[in-house]
Amino acid sequence: MLGWQRADGATILLAGSANYEDGLATGSGVRQYDLARHMIDDSLPGTSSSSGPLALADMDGDGTLELFIGGRVLPGRYPEPADSRVYRQKANQWVLDADKQCAVGESGSGECAVWSDLNGDGFPD
Repeated sequence: MLGWQRADGATILLAGSANYEDGLATGSGVRQYDLARHMIDDSLPGTSSSSGPLALADMDGDGTLELFIGGRVLPGRYPEPADSRVYRQKANQWVLDADKQCAVGESGSGECAVWSDLNGDGFPD
């Protein structure tokens, strides 16, 4: 779980969802709770792996945060690597970043996530 404030000022709580029991990629991979409006947004799609760690950072210095969703486990297929994903904000909606997806795709079963500037360019990697 993690919290953040959208560009429109709304405070949002993000909570990863597991699909370990049924292994289906239906439903949301991360539920978004708008605390002020008492609304739930399930627009982030689920995948074949259960959601693991979540992390937010401004990867490219454009002033908007990107969301990393680490893949935790593939139901019934441990220890195969689980899919991780990176999403970008566009008009207050999360959109899958296809370029970053290739880099983090099957990075393994994640238990934690931390953004760091690994290459010294001033942006989190």
